[in-house]
Amino acid sequence: MNRDELKKILDVKKVPHMSYSLDGLKDGDCLCIVQDNEKWLLVHNDRGSKNYIGDFNSEDEVCNEFYAILKRNYNWTN
Repeated sequence: MNRDELKKILDVKKVPHMSYSLDGLKDGDCLCIVQDNEKWLLVHNDRGSKNYIGDFNSEDEVCNEFYAILKRNYNWTN
């Protein structure tokens, strides 16, 4: 999946926009996807304290991991 597809899913599931960023770091408590040259980073920004969750080789991989994290956090079944 890509970020546009992920965004559509998050909108349908009514995930608050302030709790994530699909286009780089954002202030506040949020989960962020950051493109860094050819790598994709998944970062949890907790009011300025950045916790790197992992780096990925493709947009598909980082989006799938992002979705998996939210799926666990929100107890989604699909």
